[in-house]
Amino acid sequence: MSTASTEQRIEEALLLVGEVVRKDPADRAAQVVAEQLEYLKEVQRRDGDLRSIPKGRMTIGVIAAREYDTAHPKLAELLYKIDWALDHDG
Repeated sequence: MSTASTEQRIEEALLLVGEVVRKDPADRAAQVVAEQLEYLKEVQRRDGDLRSIPKGRMTIGVIAAREYDTAHPKLAELLYKIDWALDHDG
């Protein structure tokens, strides 16, 4: 079982969502996910963790369920794990 950190998952998800955006630049869901992941990356860099982000503020888990479960399951899995970590680990 992988013990990837949330920071590593954010980086991997950014790479995967970048591929989605390159294939379909009009994919608004992918754009939103990329923006949220970049925000998380910036907060992590600035604060050293993600505790300053209010619970429920990010929508990546909902987007994963609606948009990527079937078409991009690896991306969806990463987004779920990041979302869970935000709600439970801070």
